[in-house]
Amino acid sequence: MASLEEGLGGEARYRPLGDLPPAEVAAAARVVLLVLDGLGYNYLRARGRSHFDSHCRGPMSSVFPTTTAAAITTFMTGLAPQQHALTGWFVRFREVATVAAVLPFRPRGQGRPLTGRTSVAQLYALPPLVQRLPVPSTMVLPENIVRSEYSATLGGAARRTGYQGLERFIEAVVAAVQDAPRQYVYAYWPDFDRTAHEHGVHSVETARHFRLLDAAFEDLVERLRGTGTLLVVTADHGFVDSPPPRVVRLADHAGLAELLRAPLCGEPRVAYCYVKRGCRAEFERYIEAHLAHACTLYPSAEVVRRGWFGPGIAHARLQERVGDYLLLMKDDYIIKDFVPGERPFYPIGNHGGLSEDELYVPLIVVPPA
Repeated sequence: MASLEEGLGGEARYRPLGDLPPAEVAAAARVVLLVLDGLGYNYLRARGRSHFDSHCRGPMSSVFPTTTAAAITTFMTGLAPQQHALTGWFVRFREVATVAAVLPFRPRGQGRPLTGRTSVAQLYALPPLVQRLPVPSTMVLPENIVRSEYSATLGGAARRTGYQGLERFIEAVVAAVQDAPRQYVYAYWPDFDRTAHEHGVHSVETARHFRLLDAAFEDLVERLRGTGTLLVVTADHGFVDSPPPRVVRLADHAGLAELLRAPLCGEPRVAYCYVKRGCRAEFERYIEAHLAHACTLYPSAEVVRRGWFGPGIAHARLQERVGDYLLLMKDDYIIKDFVPGERPFYPIGNHGGLSEDELYVPLIVVPPA
């Protein structure tokens, strides 16, 4: 994102990416960032020859945790999780005394959003990237989220366009490019992620979806020819598949649940644990005795000090949003808990951890033609 911000005339807070020089961005009349949720680099290479692969410059690491809530917020703000502090699908917000899903802005187990108690602007307090760019911006988003409070707030002054279906998605991107002679277009496709969660990243269904995406990408490249557009394609994370024997259910560990003062936060592949006062030693002993085969335990303060969430000075609330301990799941394990009002759901495909399949995403670049 630093390469794009600097190349589009902004002042980046981080070092640009060597494989995408800001000068290359600056030379283009229009810039499109296409984010394909869940398309990991290792998955792309394992598929063999494809239109995506023919334009791939190589892998780059995603953010930690390797999850949509953290990474999309980085795309929308240009900030690392170290600075934006939205550290997983579920975050414990002490300001409003609740654990909430970041993107739908909704407390766990409840259908109604937090709107009324607070707002995205007030609770997240993050500067939209587009506000720092001296060029017009457009966001192409699925119809069901284009008017969400998250999209409206972190989208800033960008024009937002909704779509339904892959064909309309490509049409919306092409139309957005034609709106202004110099602009930035951010376009997001969620359905690779949805398919991989439901069926597994190595499923026939996900392979079929990949082929459709690849054909749509080829079509987009042809339709952008002659427009002076630099097309950059990447993802927020990759995937691992977790079969049923690899699911750790908190309900099966009553002794562990009794030590927690809040529901698990973060992701099934990286869980933040809030431990009751005076119970830390017992918590550590329980993990060592019962779950050492499935996860590695880290004090959260240590993880922050190591810079896992990114470089630079940490957000003032980062530490409190990652709990007392972090459970980094091993191999293909996940850990799940549920609160009243939630429907039990055990996705096959998962992400959030630090395996290469989850961490590395492709850098796909199509220069203006």
